[in-house]
Amino acid sequence: MPERLAGLGAPVSTSPEAKSADQTLQSVAVADTLSVAKGLAQFTLGVRRQQVESNNFAVLGATTAHYDQGATTPSFALVVRPMDQLSFYANYIEALTPGATPRADAANPNQVFAPFKTKQYEVGTKLDLGSFGATLSLFRIDVPSGIVDPVSKVFSLDGQQRNRGVELYEFGEPVHGVRVLGGVTWIDAKLTRTAGNQYDGNHAVGAPSVQANLGAEWDTPFLPGVTVSGRLIYTGETYVSQDNTQHVPSWTRFDIGARKRHESLQPLLLYWQANPTGYLISRMPRTFWVSLLTDF
Repeated sequence: MPERLAGLGAPVSTSPEAKSADQTLQSVAVADTLSVAKGLAQFTLGVRRQQVESNNFAVLGATTAHYDQGATTPSFALVVRPMDQLSFYANYIEALTPGATPRADAANPNQVFAPFKTKQYEVGTKLDLGSFGATLSLFRIDVPSGIVDPVSKVFSLDGQQRNRGVELYEFGEPVHGVRVLGGVTWIDAKLTRTAGNQYDGNHAVGAPSVQANLGAEWDTPFLPGVTVSGRLIYTGETYVSQDNTQHVPSWTRFDIGARKRHESLQPLLLYWQANPTGYLISRMPRTFWVSLLTDF
């Protein structure tokens, strides 16, 4: 039977507040689109220069590790539109991601790793009928990952995770003043290269196989400027260990909210909603979020 603690107890250890690390990410992109046959086909070619600067600091502020590296990555996209309401597309893009941090029990816990490239492939189609639309896409993302050698205990970026999935989304205004937006994503996230090939083929940590959401807004006719909203978010079962022996069950979250647009000298938008963070926290109570926006 679980035992309730009398209090938090005395801290085991303390350390002074200090800056441990910082990162600066910079990116410049250039793209050009070529169109033929009055927009029947469009081809976009882009290039992006990305720079990642990272520093680790000791408790007293001295820099213990530093790197400043960049990479030039390409992107391609092809869109074919046989009619105004229907289009088919395919794209490829690379991104530069800051290097992973070694685990505390690794032989090199303080090592700073250079940024690595992730690669994404996607094909899909989009239907837009004005008051209703939908998209369907298939994607694959290859991501390097950190692994610890079972013998030397050295952490490296020799691992790999492969994410393949299908995404279906719909949007529109089926009735005047009522807007809907929702979709579902099926993800097959697998570990394709692990330490000693021990967990190859297992489900990736923190990647649910199914995610779905459905949201709706209604502009109330009896209260001008007031919009009420609701949203349902579902997240499937998720593994939390590479050996797939531990997992958290699926969960569902409901949000309700409202906003009021006040037409004064400057438009004001007031709204509130539940749990805006997007994180799942054990035994989290009802949470309310209030925000005020204005146009200048």
